[in-house]
Amino acid sequence: MKVLAITNSELPIDESLDLLLNQLQERQVEYSLVDYNDPVQKSTLEVYDILTTPALLITQDDGSVIQLWQGPMPTVDLVINYAMGNV
Repeated sequence: MKVLAITNSELPIDESLDLLLNQLQERQVEYSLVDYNDPVQKSTLEVYDILTTPALLITQDDGSVIQLWQGPMPTVDLVINYAMGNV
């Protein structure tokens, strides 16, 4: 399972995403940051149809989508439930 947090380096980090990432870190859930403006990440954004930030993507290790949120961020409990396969 992979958790990707998509941010826009040209804007301050969204407060709700920042809070969520802090909560994930406290619960020892690993995630990767993806910059929406990074040309290297463009194909990732296109594959998952990510059109806005903030966004949070949970995938299987093979890249198949488990859940994608764009805009309003979910609760940390909901993210953990999806990440652990409990939803």
